[in-house]
Amino acid sequence: MKPEVSLIFQGENISIFENLVPFQAPNTGFLLAGLSFYEVLAYLLAREKSRLSQSGLLVGVLILLLLLGLSPIFLQIHTPSTMVTALTVSGLWAFVCVFLYEFRLYRYRIEHSGLSKRTEQ
Repeated sequence: MKPEVSLIFQGENISIFENLVPFQAPNTGFLLAGLSFYEVLAYLLAREKSRLSQSGLLVGVLILLLLLGLSPIFLQIHTPSTMVTALTVSGLWAFVCVFLYEFRLYRYRIEHSGLSKRTEQ
């Protein structure tokens, strides 16, 4: 038979977790997704536009990204360092997405232009 734990360990019961308030670190995943989406969308929209339209779209997207980045700081959901990290990571992710898009487009153009077929002489 097992002896009772209270018989073995004498003393006052102390719970180290009773005064802790549950805290969950804020998640920036949704913000990263939104920022990356708007960055890639702006690239796709500005890709075939004139310089004036591209400039206007750039200003609009920068204002939108600035407001999206500052709103969690204003609402005291995230710290400024978290937002700088979120903007940096979303920019890098958007860069990867645009690079992959352009690379696939480049390969598609080569394959369908006849340049990929070697002619033997």
